[in-house]
Amino acid sequence: MATSELPRQSIDQQQHILPELFYSLSALYEIGLATTVGSDLRELYQHILTCLRRVIMAEGACLLLYQPEQQRFVPAATQGAKMSYSALLAELNYDDLMSQVQHGPGETLSTVQAGGRSLIAVTLSYHGVLLGIVALSSTDETVLLDERTPLLATMCHIAALLLTNYNQRTAELKTVVDQERTRIAHDLHDGIAQHLALALLKLEYIQRLLVEPTQPEQALTEVEYSYALLRHCLDELRHGIASLLPPELERQDFVHAWQTLLDDYQANHPDITLTNKMDDLAHLPDALESSAYRFLQETLNNIHKHAQATQVHIHVRRLAHLMFIEVSDNGVGFCPAQAMREHQEDSTMHMGLRTMRERVQAVGGIWKLHSRPGEGTIVQAWFPMAHFFSQ
Repeated sequence: MATSELPRQSIDQQQHILPELFYSLSALYEIGLATTVGSDLRELYQHILTCLRRVIMAEGACLLLYQPEQQRFVPAATQGAKMSYSALLAELNYDDLMSQVQHGPGETLSTVQAGGRSLIAVTLSYHGVLLGIVALSSTDETVLLDERTPLLATMCHIAALLLTNYNQRTAELKTVVDQERTRIAHDLHDGIAQHLALALLKLEYIQRLLVEPTQPEQALTEVEYSYALLRHCLDELRHGIASLLPPELERQDFVHAWQTLLDDYQANHPDITLTNKMDDLAHLPDALESSAYRFLQETLNNIHKHAQATQVHIHVRRLAHLMFIEVSDNGVGFCPAQAMREHQEDSTMHMGLRTMRERVQAVGGIWKLHSRPGEGTIVQAWFPMAHFFSQ
């Protein structure tokens, strides 16, 4: 691969070229403004080639994208006169290309003899990262001797920026989608799944009542309660489709929703004594209210399913920059390390523990669990206020 210097000639000698060059630069800039994650990537490739071909009136052009894992180039787009990809790839020297990546835009261009054609190869790189190469075919032997070459190299640098931004936005969108899927999974588990689990327990109880029909009125009461519970699940599912917040926080403020959750839990589990100590929690961000509410809901559900507790103490404090929640019980306790090992072996076990931890950590908080067999359990969460007020 030969390297050609880029001597500058007087602009006065190329007055007839300048309007076309400025138009090409403007067109590439407009492409950058219009490109979004939803844009067709193939159309972006074609627009880039069109703008670059216009600079030197190239007969043809092709775009090769670099795959760093395999250290190879793959064809991505082509325009105009056909080129031999295999012949072009055979002439590319990886060490020379990486050397060019370290230079600023417009310092070097390369000429390549491939398939009987003389091609101009321009490296696409941004911040030292090789993205690909654009190869242009032209019969004009003076291309490398006028001011079109610095502009061509600079426009390739802009094209590399466009591709980098597109890749970054796509990666960011994927991250957001993955986080949203995780959030939906948590919400379904915390809300509807918990209600359905309770409905199944009620139906099992009804089944036992019906085997020995000595308490028909009690069976009827449980049927009515189960019906209401399933209806609530359906309403919550419909609501969840249109809302990011738990339905309870849509209907009432945080303090009342919190107390309603405790009252309902107490009514459904009369054998458990609840105590609740709270600081003034007015004017909290919606996202913090949702995280705290779901945390308490999941913790109480875990106590019901696993702890066999008779006393539950809840303590909520609003510190200078933190919201602190502690839930303790006098249940049977367990070994946290063993529980997490069991979860790794069976993903259906202790889903609640992982859900609580991930929910708190996802908002920059700290989650701690203290438990020993026979000594009850303490679950603590610290939610940073700054994280929510900055959103």
